[in-house]
Amino acid sequence: MVNLAINELLSDPLYFPFQLICDRQIGYLKISEDTFKKSSFLDRRIFGVEGEMIFLSASEVERQLRELTINTTKDLIHIFHISHVGSTFISKLLESLNEVKVLREPNILRDFTREYSKVIKSSSEYKKHELDSILFGILKSFTHGRESKVVIKHTSSNLGLPIGHNHIENIVQKEILLYTDLKNFLSHAITSNGLRSDAEGNARIRLNYLNKICFSNFFNLDDLKFLQIVSLIWMVEFSKILARKASNKNALLINFDYDFKENQKKETLTKIIGYIFNGNFNNLDEMMHLQDWNINPKNGEEFCFEVREDAIKRNKISSKKEIEKVSNWVMRICKEETYLMPLLNHIK
Repeated sequence: MVNLAINELLSDPLYFPFQLICDRQIGYLKISEDTFKKSSFLDRRIFGVEGEMIFLSASEVERQLRELTINTTKDLIHIFHISHVGSTFISKLLESLNEVKVLREPNILRDFTREYSKVIKSSSEYKKHELDSILFGILKSFTHGRESKVVIKHTSSNLGLPIGHNHIENIVQKEILLYTDLKNFLSHAITSNGLRSDAEGNARIRLNYLNKICFSNFFNLDDLKFLQIVSLIWMVEFSKILARKASNKNALLINFDYDFKENQKKETLTKIIGYIFNGNFNNLDEMMHLQDWNINPKNGEEFCFEVREDAIKRNKISSKKEIEKVSNWVMRICKEETYLMPLLNHIK
């Protein structure tokens, strides 16, 4: 299998570009259709589960993919989001449709995000135009298959990735942007182990970014309490969401905790289906009755939006003073910082 010709490998949709590797190589894994469907994320959690990694020259991959022709128009839909606002859940709903293929958090896109940040620091082995060309080729290869629509559910660290409205022949790119208001985000964090772990594990990265864009404030991690650390995620990631929306007016902006309430659910799903399927709503009834509405997409356990909503309501009451105090702290910061002012309408 290692001796497979590069053009054969790149034409097989089950060979997946998994990793950007040092010395200008790309690692490919052959991933079964079953793994594509069952894996919550296509990141390092599947590494070693599948077959042997095959290493290819990045420049040769770029050259081959540049010549790859997509003969029929395909839709490539990017789901960008702030952390912990239902992106995996929405991707699972969309995956139930036969004409849709969903890729959740491909590891290689994280690598591109890292490499673009190194380009800014002049520490990358690639030039920016080389990265652009390889990335666009990889995106093109994602659409190589029978499905007419491919959804990429990104990790929140990809919010700055330069994709979504760049031109790739015969591929129509769209963006769904997910967020929630600050008070809901803080309330969710109080009892969400996943969000707590994310806040504590990645606090320094968010703080470094915030300190770079703030001119009137400077923050030290040791001075911040837990909910203030959580609010760093919201400020940093939501500012990027709004920047993506400003740069792509056609992107669909969804407030998860508001738009998926019971009385809003059908209207919101109608928006999403209409956006993805160009005004065709044939899949709406099917999606409204999926069992996935009541399953936690990350672990398969029983779960539903109402469970999240009830927890947020309880936490807003039990931690009202603390939430209000942090919300006012964030509001003050946003009023003082030019880049954060657009967030003021979403604190609530």
